[in-house]
Amino acid sequence: MGMKLESDDHSQGFPALLGGKERYNQDKEFMDLMIKELDRANAIITEYLTLAK
Repeated sequence: MGMKLESDDHSQGFPALLGGKERYNQDKEFMDLMIKELDRANAIITEYLTLAK
Protein backbone atom coordinates (compact mmCIF):
# COMPACT_ATOMS: atom_id res chain seq x y z
CA MET A 1 0.00 0.00 0.00
CA GLY A 2 2.25 2.81 -1.29
CA MET A 3 1.61 6.45 -1.79
CA LYS A 4 1.65 7.74 -5.33
CA LEU A 5 2.10 11.41 -5.99
CA GLU A 6 1.14 12.46 -9.48
CA SER A 7 2.92 15.30 -11.17
CA ASP A 8 0.61 17.31 -13.38
CA ASP A 9 -0.76 20.82 -13.52
CA HIS A 10 -3.80 19.84 -11.46
CA SER A 11 -1.95 18.31 -8.52
CA GLN A 12 -1.57 21.76 -6.99
CA GLY A 13 -5.26 22.58 -6.85
CA PHE A 14 -5.19 25.81 -4.85
CA PRO A 15 -2.45 27.66 -6.80
CA ALA A 16 -3.99 26.48 -10.08
CA LEU A 17 -7.41 27.67 -8.91
CA LEU A 18 -6.07 31.08 -7.89
CA GLY A 19 -4.12 31.38 -11.15
CA GLY A 20 -7.39 31.17 -13.06
CA LYS A 21 -9.02 34.05 -11.18
CA GLU A 22 -9.15 37.43 -12.90
CA ARG A 23 -7.99 39.31 -9.80
CA TYR A 24 -4.72 37.32 -9.86
CA ASN A 25 -3.94 37.97 -13.54
CA GLN A 26 -1.15 40.36 -12.53
CA ASP A 27 0.44 37.54 -10.50
CA LYS A 28 0.16 34.89 -13.24
CA GLU A 29 3.95 34.65 -13.60
CA PHE A 30 4.30 33.92 -9.90
CA MET A 31 1.42 31.43 -9.91
CA ASP A 32 2.98 29.60 -12.88
CA LEU A 33 6.36 29.55 -11.14
CA MET A 34 4.75 28.27 -7.93
CA ILE A 35 3.03 25.44 -9.82
CA LYS A 36 6.27 24.58 -11.65
CA GLU A 37 8.20 24.41 -8.37
CA LEU A 38 5.49 22.30 -6.73
CA ASP A 39 5.68 19.90 -9.68
CA ARG A 40 9.45 19.73 -9.24
CA ALA A 41 9.18 19.07 -5.50
CA ASN A 42 6.51 16.46 -6.18
CA ALA A 43 8.81 14.66 -8.63
CA ILE A 44 11.67 14.66 -6.11
CA ILE A 45 9.45 13.29 -3.34
CA THR A 46 8.01 10.64 -5.66
CA GLU A 47 11.52 9.54 -6.66
CA TYR A 48 12.60 9.42 -3.03
CA LEU A 49 9.59 7.30 -2.07
CA THR A 50 10.29 4.96 -4.98
CA LEU A 51 13.92 4.55 -3.91
CA ALA A 52 12.88 4.01 -0.28
CA LYS A 53 10.85 0.91 -1.14
